[in-house]
Amino acid sequence: MSNIIINGYVDLSFEPVKEVFDNNFKQFDELGSAFSVKHNGQTVVDLKAGPIAIESEVDWSDQTLVNVWSSTKGIVAICYCILVSRGLISYQDKVCKYWPEFGVNNKSDITIADLLSHKAGLAALHEGATIHDLLSINAVDELANATPLWAPSKTSGYHILTYGTLVTELFRRIEGRFLKKFIEQEFYKDRGWDIHIGLPSEREIDAAEISVSHTLDLSIRNNASELQHRVFTSPTLNPLDANLQEWKSADLPSANGFSNAKAIADIYAALINSSDTLVSKEALSQAIEAQFEGDDIIMASFSRWACGFVLNTDGVFGPNPNSFGHSGFRTFIVSILAESTLCEEIVEDSLAERQRVGKLVSLIQRLPDGVPTSFLELNCILFDEFMI
Repeated sequence: MSNIIINGYVDLSFEPVKEVFDNNFKQFDELGSAFSVKHNGQTVVDLKAGPIAIESEVDWSDQTLVNVWSSTKGIVAICYCILVSRGLISYQDKVCKYWPEFGVNNKSDITIADLLSHKAGLAALHEGATIHDLLSINAVDELANATPLWAPSKTSGYHILTYGTLVTELFRRIEGRFLKKFIEQEFYKDRGWDIHIGLPSEREIDAAEISVSHTLDLSIRNNASELQHRVFTSPTLNPLDANLQEWKSADLPSANGFSNAKAIADIYAALINSSDTLVSKEALSQAIEAQFEGDDIIMASFSRWACGFVLNTDGVFGPNPNSFGHSGFRTFIVSILAESTLCEEIVEDSLAERQRVGKLVSLIQRLPDGVPTSFLELNCILFDEFMI
């Protein structure tokens, strides 16, 4: 795409990032995107460019929101860490302590940590379920009464979509508010972080539209096991579902968060800032403790899960072994714990190949001198490339 105007800010030490960001529009099928980096609590890159929809004359701006897919799960992990920090729960509490109806059909011993680390075995609805079934009021009761698809608490299988239904209902049982309302009050209103579960009706004008690139890779669907097929198809998600009003109105914090690069970078920067009051140091330490290390039976790849966060594996989040975060379908995030901290967030509305973003994040690891060599390698952590 030509004639793209790059807006935003870049620190002089990170100036080459702007050139790479610009080249993405020239070399790839980029539509619109934003890229934000915080270093030591300061914003050093905050770029955005391109239209918010195909043939739109409205450019990406500070107000633009886009569906950030499973990056929403990382926000969920932060919300549960807040509950631990406030003394409302322990990660080892049984889910049925707060949600008694859940404790049937071999689920009575499932802990909150199990649920957050995808070990509950509830990764699908009934066979043939649709996205409308998932978004209906009946989904909560169906999952509460379901028998796990595998022995719970033993192994992880990525809960692509049902995760959202489970975690927001449990959160309501504990805290009194659904995650949608909690995030609206405590993140958006109290902190000014422009993040939402679903899209507020008054922000419809700010929403970027999801489009699908011809480079979208769905190869994981080929030769799927019976279990994988069940999860991938019950329900099946079309990426264009994110443009539907039903999706925008839902409380599905597995995948329908609407935000932008700057807001999510700010949230993670606060999370890992020891002087910030968002969470306690002890609660964060518990949140990033490994709950599962091994082959994820849905994604068929080696995974390391904490309590909702993805832990660094084989350097996919850079060389720092303490790195953690959560990526999503065309949204990429990494949070680094080190003497220096670096938070990166990229949000795009074109579901295209990862090479263009890889150039940006790999460049970040080299600039400037003294910045930790921390970056997000996209091919190993982009779970949601497989979710449709």
